[in-house]
Amino acid sequence: MKKRNKMSEEYFKKHIMPTQASAGPWGSGEGFFVWYMVKVDWCTISEYDQFIIKINSSDPTWKQLSVPRDAHLSEQELEPILDREAFSSSITPIVPLLKLKFNSRVEAVKALQKIAKTDKIGFERFAYYVPGKLPRENGHPFLIGWGEIDKSKNECIWGYIDLVTGEGYARKDVCVIYN
Repeated sequence: MKKRNKMSEEYFKKHIMPTQASAGPWGSGEGFFVWYMVKVDWCTISEYDQFIIKINSSDPTWKQLSVPRDAHLSEQELEPILDREAFSSSITPIVPLLKLKFNSRVEAVKALQKIAKTDKIGFERFAYYVPGKLPRENGHPFLIGWGEIDKSKNECIWGYIDLVTGEGYARKDVCVIYN
């Protein structure tokens, strides 16, 4: 993670707090999973990374990658896998930041409400990965918001704001999909 995100050892020690790590079965072999917290300014974001560390020779996928099968992979052998997100492997892009655009979560929510043109949207969570946004990750932390506009009309609002740039997006959507 440090190397891929060009993160110094000092920054890592001050801002990244591992909470759990394990290795275990993966559909195509064996994987490594790590959960951690990222602390930037006033914001703490829960994240996790996962990547394959051993590929079964019986797995027919990603044969174009010249990596060994039935053996634990080295850091160097993991690079092309992570570059292509092969076998659903990923390490969260994190830009090493010290300060955010906003002074608090309340201030960030108000900025998102301005973008959404409603105070009905509120805080849902912090994330580096934003569903529906392309690209979904840019290494910045985001505040994701959600709110109910009119329950009788099944109308809600969803949006996000980049905590570094202040850029964001919001859209009205249905609250619940009925069959």
